[in-house]
Amino acid sequence: TASISISPGPSLRTVVNTGGPVSCNGAAYNLVLQTEADVNYTIYKGAVIYGDAVAGDGQKKVLANLNEVGEYTVKAESKGSFCKADMPGSFIVEPMKTPATYELESDTVCEGTAATVEIKLLDSEAGIDYTLSFEGIETSVLPGTGGPLSFSIDAKASSNGQYTITASNTQTGCSIEMPTKATILVQSGINEPKLEGSTVYCNKGTSQINATMVNGETVNWTISPATSGTIDNTGLITWNNTYIGDVTVALKVSTTACGGIEKTATFDTKVTTLPTIDLIKGDDIACRGNIKQYEVSPISPGMTYGWDTPSGVTIKEKNDGLGTAMLEFSADIPTEGIGIKVSPTSEQCGVGASVSKLVKKGDNCDLFVPNILTPGSADKNSVWVIEGVSNFPNLNIEIFNRWGSKVYANTGMYTKPWDGTHNGQPLPTATYYYVIDRADGTDKITGSVTVVRD
Repeated sequence: TASISISPGPSLRTVVNTGGPVSCNGAAYNLVLQTEADVNYTIYKGAVIYGDAVAGDGQKKVLANLNEVGEYTVKAESKGSFCKADMPGSFIVEPMKTPATYELESDTVCEGTAATVEIKLLDSEAGIDYTLSFEGIETSVLPGTGGPLSFSIDAKASSNGQYTITASNTQTGCSIEMPTKATILVQSGINEPKLEGSTVYCNKGTSQINATMVNGETVNWTISPATSGTIDNTGLITWNNTYIGDVTVALKVSTTACGGIEKTATFDTKVTTLPTIDLIKGDDIACRGNIKQYEVSPISPGMTYGWDTPSGVTIKEKNDGLGTAMLEFSADIPTEGIGIKVSPTSEQCGVGASVSKLVKKGDNCDLFVPNILTPGSADKNSVWVIEGVSNFPNLNIEIFNRWGSKVYANTGMYTKPWDGTHNGQPLPTATYYYVIDRADGTDKITGSVTVVRD
């Protein structure tokens, strides 16, 4: 007798293709199978063995990388028993159509002259999506139409650069980048320049006019009238120190981009010179106690005037706009006189040369008559003391109120100063007016005295 042993054949295992039954642009796909130990697996392309046999080990294994068009099957054979089996199924790798490539058109525009700029694809295929990318970032997608496509982008300087278009088959996922790139150049125009400066300049040395918003290739500065000075290509003016008057500065900015553009800005200003004074108008004589007004000549707008007075002369008030000052002479003026000096100053040009005036003591300055009386107070003005009366033994003094009524009179030596009364009664606070006759042939002295009571 003979015994026969029947061995089981290889288990049937379904083949798995990780990429699906397509091949895009020669891409490889893995054929994967859950293998069985002691079984060899052979792949056939048609009737021809494709690659080397793979020994099973009970694990999932890649049997082959498929990158050729054709129909693939797998056969299994048990080791030792030579039992064979065809694995179920087969799959076909077909050549799927890849999108055609078309040329791109570049463009150049001037910033500000158009809202958008176009990137044109000269042709397209229906069923294909076309994706525009800028610096690796997708910006927009258009479906193919079977004709040219236009992608619109913002016309601004940040859009400058190269763009790519990728065509994708929406059914198979096959894609390809167009072989050419589109270059977009958005040329910048030029800004409207702005000029900044002072409303008044001094015609000595140099001054700077500042310009902003300047982005042209060429700048050209001019100054008019030309007699006022010169200006360099940075806006620095060198003044003609003899010119005074109005000045216009112009800046022209131009560029060859965008077919050539030119813009101009102007700035109007004035030019003055170092301030001068010819003389100080006013009395050449004064007496102690006088308050007199003095005035500089000529007067220049925008100037300030520094009054320099000696001890005993006080500036009561001054007006730079009028060039005047009220000066009070509170001390005796020496025989040789005293000097008053004024210096003009301008913000633009600084301090000019000073002018002096000599004021001498007048002929009628022997008496010092106070202009205030404070009866009952503890100060020196509690009675009306007139200095220098001892030199005039025939002095005649009369005092009147505001209505012209006489309230006090003295003839001869003024030995008992007036105390602000009339017929023994205190006079009210008010201003009174005096006439003093020295009886020496000189002019009478007139003025006012204010009685002040607590």
